[in-house]
Amino acid sequence: MIEVTVEFYSGFQADETPRALLIDGRRLLVRSVIRREIVGSVMSQGGYHRTFVVELEDGSIWHLREAPEIPAGWIAEGNL
Repeated sequence: MIEVTVEFYSGFQADETPRALLIDGRRLLVRSVIRREIVGSVMSQGGYHRTFVVELEDGSIWHLREAPEIPAGWIAEGNL
């Protein structure tokens, strides 16, 4: 997994839909959001985080996980 920066479209809620990833200095557009989930619970000790599975413009598939403990805020695993 690697740290990535995620650019979002902010609609009704802030950071609603990922629109692009910055990976190793390259900006890749999100072609489609395949899946989105909220994992955990607001009531639990660890809280919750958001995850997305996205297809990028180059056809690669990436799993994104919100990671507020790191500077970029997101980690990703690609080519699933």
